[in-house]
Order: sequence, then structure tokens, then C-alpha cells
Amino acid sequence: MLKFFRNIRRRLLDSGSLRKYLVYAIGEIILVMIGILLALQVNNWNKDRLDRQRENQFLQQIHKEFEINKVQLQQITAYNQETADYCNKLIDLMPIDLTTVNLDSLGLYIGKSGLWWTFEPSEGSIDALINTSSFEVISDEELKILLVKWKGLVGDYMNNEKVMMEHLNQIYNPFRDKNFPRNQNHERGYNLKDPRMDLSFLKTFEFENQIKRRKTMLDNTLVQSNRQTVQQTIEDILSRTKQ
Repeated sequence: MLKFFRNIRRRLLDSGSLRKYLVYAIGEIILVMIGILLALQVNNWNKDRLDRQRENQFLQQIHKEFEINKVQLQQITAYNQETADYCNKLIDLMPIDLTTVNLDSLGLYIGKSGLWWTFEPSEGSIDALINTSSFEVISDEELKILLVKWKGLVGDYMNNEKVMMEHLNQIYNPFRDKNFPRNQNHERGYNLKDPRMDLSFLKTFEFENQIKRRKTMLDNTLVQSNRQTVQQTIEDILSRTKQ
């Protein structure tokens, strides 16, 4: 092709027609420019196609990960609500009448009042995107905002969980260890029929206050706005990554 154009230029120069040569030269320049523009456009189309492929892969990974996070949050919320319900069962029995109360049920409620599950979301797909050039392949700007905010939202939620766990480990569990035999499986509750136990403390204000404060800590974590925001953010991310 180059030889073909070279021959044309030579014939025009040999003919001595400067006007024809200039017209041809301008035409050749225009053709070259058109070729360059077409090549750039094809390159852009190819890059965009590859970016969309990568974007779809990331969206699938994010969607799958947040489906898992959604299920986990639902499960731990249900489990922790069950723990709060056991605290309510204890509160409903107060003041406790040791002559009529069912000690097996009471021991079970006290054992399960100390159960707790924490939210530990999977974040591998986000870690692979945030602060890397791969993040730019995400075309949904609202999704980008949600992903950037995610870690902060989870951090706030887990800070509230930390406060609850500190109360559980530093106050509530030591109180139970002081008054009950060490139990490796709280699911089974405590054996209040153990003859070594002095059950009179179950009638004290200290016991009532411990249970009520435990219930308050659970409620604060279960109904906190941060948890609801995390739940809504999960739903929004799932909606925007659905294929």
C-alpha cells in the first residue's frame, strides 16, 4: 500500500503539476488522520469491552460476598434477639419466688442470657478494589460511594458491639462466675439444684440490676441505628450489583 502511494506521488511530481500534488498530499494526510482516529476508536472500544468484562466479574464477586454478609447479619441478629428474650423471661419472673419458680427453666435462662454473636463480614472483594486502579472500572457512581462508606459503617457498628462485649466479659460474666459454677456450655444453662449453691442472691437487687442492665446493653446493640444502616447498605449494594 505504501509503495502504491509512493508511485502516485512520484508521478505527480514528475508531471510538474504542483496543484494536483498539493491536493493529493492533503488527501493523503486526511486519510492518515482518519486511519489514526479509527485505530484509536477501535482501541477504546476494545478497552471498554475489557473494562466491562472486569466490572461484571467484580460485581458478581461483590454480590456473592454481600449475600453472605446479609445472611450472617440476619442470623446473628436473630441469635442475639433470642438472648435478649431470655433476659426478658428472667425479668418477667422478678421478684423471683424460690418456692414456686422452676429451677431448671431459671438455670437455662441465666445460662443463655450470656450468649452473644458478633458480625464479621467478608470484605475480600472490596479490599481488592478500594485504593487500586481496578476501582475505576466500576461505572456505577452510587455503588462506588456505598463501597467506600462500607468499612466506616461496619467499624461504627462493631465499636458498639465492642462496648457490649466489654460489659459482658468484664462485668456480667464475672458476676455469673462468682455466683454459679463455671459452665462450659451455656446452651445447657446452670444447674440450680446443686446443693452447694445459695440461691438467696437470686432475690437481691444486685441480681435484678445485672439482668436488666444486660438486657439494656443487648437492646442498644440490636436496635442501634448503625446496625440498621449496615443492613440497608447491604441491601443497596446487592441491588446495584445484581446481574
